[in-house]
Amino acid sequence: MRATCVPSDYQSTTVFRDAAHQLASVGWHVYPTVIGRRKPAIRDWPNAATIKPEQIKAWWGRWPDANVGVSTKKSRLIGIDLDGERGADSAHDWMEEYGPLPACPSVTTRRGCHLYFRAPEGVMIRSSQSKIAPGVDVLAVGATMPPSVRDGVQAYHWQPGLAPWEIETPELPDWLLDLLTAGNREPEDLPPSAPSKPVLHDEWGPKPSYAQKALEAAADAIARAGEGEQQTMLMRQSFGIGQLLGAGLMPLAYAEAVLIRAGMEMHNFDRHRRWTRQEVAACVRRGLEQGQRRPREPRERR
Repeated sequence: MRATCVPSDYQSTTVFRDAAHQLASVGWHVYPTVIGRRKPAIRDWPNAATIKPEQIKAWWGRWPDANVGVSTKKSRLIGIDLDGERGADSAHDWMEEYGPLPACPSVTTRRGCHLYFRAPEGVMIRSSQSKIAPGVDVLAVGATMPPSVRDGVQAYHWQPGLAPWEIETPELPDWLLDLLTAGNREPEDLPPSAPSKPVLHDEWGPKPSYAQKALEAAADAIARAGEGEQQTMLMRQSFGIGQLLGAGLMPLAYAEAVLIRAGMEMHNFDRHRRWTRQEVAACVRRGLEQGQRRPREPRERR
């Protein structure tokens, strides 16, 4: 490794080693990365990462200016990377829909921030880029930590009071876990496409015409959702239909299939991130489930 592109304040110091020890003290498994870069300096780093002081001392004794990485996989962590304005907008949409995120270890980066949560045991979560939301990457295997350097300057900083030795790392919120695991559902678990015209039978409630018009309006709103509002629209409209389902006004399977089909008709504004059927189905199902907990009868006309 070459000792280049390191700020003078960092040269001939133990700042990187000390940071690695501090992370290891709270159970975050660390590994060295190439100086000024995120490339791991060791083989099999997701599994070789350690919390053992003697190994940390050996690595940073050999490479004193190596950046600090953490194996999120081995540490049972999930990092949420909010990248740029798009990531910030997605976080804002989440908070409007689900409420504030819990306080968690948080890193300021050059383009945004990283938020860290405990991953549940036995649940498969994959790394991804702009899949669960625009500008949101998932760090499920590894991540670079403060005070790591890029292009000659420190590029990662702990937000005040939010380092992992200052605050507990919370479990993933249920709604965020749903988003992260939506792609794990097998395609055969999804409902079939809805028929072009409904068959009104006994599973429909006492006001089938009202229910059908409400469902058609919700599907139309989803299909026409604009850029940056698609996920919110999916959840909002599914929640409203879920309220009618809770009141027994229509069959669940049919409503679910209609809303999923509408979601698949949404315009793909980002050619690098297209909605998958699994993602749409996860949003629809979550909205329907939440709506059914708050049933709503249609208002009587006066």
